[in-house]
Amino acid sequence: MSSPIVNSYTFPLYPQDVDASQQLRIVSLTSMLLNVAGLAARENGFGSVGMMERGVTWVLSRFSCAMLSQPQQYDTLHIDTWVEDYGRLVTTRNFVLHDADGRELGQARSLWALIDMNTRHPVDMQTDYPYLLHYATGVAIDLPRPGKIGEVHADVSKRHCVTYSDVDFNRHANSAKYLEWMLDAMNPDYLLTHHARRFTLNY
Repeated sequence: MSSPIVNSYTFPLYPQDVDASQQLRIVSLTSMLLNVAGLAARENGFGSVGMMERGVTWVLSRFSCAMLSQPQQYDTLHIDTWVEDYGRLVTTRNFVLHDADGRELGQARSLWALIDMNTRHPVDMQTDYPYLLHYATGVAIDLPRPGKIGEVHADVSKRHCVTYSDVDFNRHANSAKYLEWMLDAMNPDYLLTHHARRFTLNY
């Protein structure tokens, strides 16, 4: 059950959420987690629409996820989420995933910044929005905070032109789309026989 601090959501996994192996696609998983972050923020009074009316908006800085097992088509996924901390420039939101029987399936962590929509500069949350500190639970998870990814030497590359379907309400390419583009550059046969247990994204 949701509370002002911890929010819980349930998702049935439909055919569009899985790949040809009938296991949950990590792009679908990432989209669910980011949607959950938005829903929880809105229910607690600091969602994107309300913040944009104040001239600021949330942007995802880093994201990591680790899965113990892969849900399958028509399974039910339960997601609990809460804010761990609010620093001056970055806030941490955690997620824990369970199946219908309550078994833990995985964990995720996301780092968010609040930026001024005009200057595109980060906002000092502790100074300008001190009430947000009320939602910082201090409760961590086992998954470490996502760190900075070092220099990448890619073996595979693919050019993508951003299209209408890639753009979100901020008029930016949606965060989950970057992951989708990376996966689309890989061999489909490899993806169907290898499933990511852990991944980290830097934006």
